[in-house]
Parts: sequence; C-alpha cells; structure tokens
Amino acid sequence: MFKTMKQILPIAAFALCTYGTAHADVQKGMHIFSACRGVNVHFCQGYITAIADELSDGVEFRGYRACVPKDVTIGQLRLIISKWLSEHQQYRQEPGAGLVAEALAETFPCS
Repeated sequence: MFKTMKQILPIAAFALCTYGTAHADVQKGMHIFSACRGVNVHFCQGYITAIADELSDGVEFRGYRACVPKDVTIGQLRLIISKWLSEHQQYRQEPGAGLVAEALAETFPCS
C-alpha cells in the first residue's frame, strides 16, 4: 500500500494544482460585479487583491500595466472596480481578470 500511495500522491497533487489553473478565468465580469456589490465581498476583495498585487510589481497582466499605490485600501479598490464595471456594462460577459486589470490600469496609469 505504501508504494501505491507514493504513486497516487504526485498525481493527486498535480490534479489539485491544475484545477486552479484551468479555472482561472471562469469568473466573468458580471460575477465580479455582483460579488463586489455585496453578494460575496470577501471573494471580490481576494480576487481584486491578487490582480492588484501582480500589477503593483510593475508586471504586465493580460496586456495591462498599472502602478497601484501601496497606500490604497482593498475597500477603495473594490469601489473602483464596482464603479468601472457599472460604467462598462457591455464588457461584463468577458473574463473578470482582464477587466479588473484594465480598470486598475485606467485608474492608476504608470508614468
């Protein structure tokens, strides 16, 4: 049995790692908009924080670059994203990660 577990463990670990990667873009703009407007604020904040953290390092994400100030709060970011998605309803069926990156790039352009 020990040998079998050694064989299964790497496969299980690979499956868990690829599951998150495969579903990274499942969240559409509408889901992010609803979450940020109160349906699931914690999910919204985590989603936005992950993208803002990536952009704050000066890394291009989904074709966008943003210089998010270190002193911006997650609450402020949530309001920025909610407002942007409210003003750009036509894009809500697109993947949420790109929309969040675009909103942050427009709000916090790099000089």
